[in-house]
Amino acid sequence: MGIPYSREINAAFEQVTPLVAAGFKVLRTTKNISILLAVIQVLTVFFLFLILVALLLLIYSVNPDLERERRTLVTPWLQWLA
Repeated sequence: MGIPYSREINAAFEQVTPLVAAGFKVLRTTKNISILLAVIQVLTVFFLFLILVALLLLIYSVNPDLERERRTLVTPWLQWLA
């Protein structure tokens, strides 16, 4: 009873081995995709922050009620930038 059972185990192992190799390939691809998505997410947050800063500077620059804030916040920064 030991030899046929061993043959069945070997046959099953030979069938499973390609599936395990394919699983590792999928795992590696998934890891690469997750790293790419993390980089995209960080860049998205960075660009959204830049858009927020630009909108705040635009509000300070255009709104006449915020003249004092514009002089203290926006003007020195723009003079330094120029």
